[in-house]
Amino acid sequence: MASKHFNILSTGLLSDKSISKAAESGIHIDIVPFYTITRFSDKETAALIHDLSAKNRSVIFTSKHAVHAVIACLDTIPNWQIYCLNGATKKAVTSFWKNHHIIGEANNGKELALNIIAQQKQDMHDELVFFCGEKRLDTIPQLLATHHIPLKEIVVYTTTPTPHLIKDKYDGILFFNPIGVHSFFSCNQVNNEILFAIGETTSDAIATNVNNTQQVMVANQACKEFMVEEVINTFKNK
Repeated sequence: MASKHFNILSTGLLSDKSISKAAESGIHIDIVPFYTITRFSDKETAALIHDLSAKNRSVIFTSKHAVHAVIACLDTIPNWQIYCLNGATKKAVTSFWKNHHIIGEANNGKELALNIIAQQKQDMHDELVFFCGEKRLDTIPQLLATHHIPLKEIVVYTTTPTPHLIKDKYDGILFFNPIGVHSFFSCNQVNNEILFAIGETTSDAIATNVNNTQQVMVANQACKEFMVEEVINTFKNK
């Protein structure tokens, strides 16, 4: 009896290693990006980041894209205390800073904000710095504002939707952010595909576009490699 094969659509880029690993389990992944990431490279933003690098500050990262955008503007490793999300964001942080720079981590924005609030009540610091995209969620700024914790937001990248009409049929679809979700559903529908979301906010975006019976799998870690593992585990017994 021939082994089953499954076709998966990824709405964002994946590493060759992840694609090959899936293929070893009979899973073919097509890459069709439904969004693009562009780092801000203006002199004003670069100068601001460079100025902050000389200061002892507490900073927040919720995206690996923000980490890479900031690193591109640095000449040395700043002595920052870092709050970040687990998964790909933490991996990007630890590729540049050592682990002891991370003073708080969580699986989603709400948990991270609550972590920050608990620490700030015990040891008030100067204004925190949130490196983010221009379409960041309101969760962290709103929760910190509720507890009167000062926050400076610095936008370091932009995310642009790139819709495509998909004609092929797939067994599953990978989604990595709300913008990619809305970009996909702006010109496509789903039927019985299993949908994979990198986190709760992406899952929430999917929920606004599908019926309640749609099967959505939410990754336990916000990491593309981990999502591919989820896909392999989901289909291996089908």
